[in-house]
Amino acid sequence: MEKISKYRSNIDQIRQELKKFESKYQMSSEVFFDKFESGKLGDEGDFFEWAGLYENVVLYSQRINSLESVLCPTAREI
Repeated sequence: MEKISKYRSNIDQIRQELKKFESKYQMSSEVFFDKFESGKLGDEGDFFEWAGLYENVVLYSQRINSLESVLCPTAREI
């Protein structure tokens, strides 16, 4: 459970950084990432940083889900 708490803390910290980009570019990180991945945005340094931060949130979320399914398998069956 300690790892899950650490991942959640990391996600919270990264989301604070994501909010700066979302405010600056007036779009959610989800919308940005879809556009970035499809090549609809340029190659600005900000975009690569933003994409990396968003990918980390996705990765940490996946790890949390994996750990929770192993540690609490009955909770996912409900």
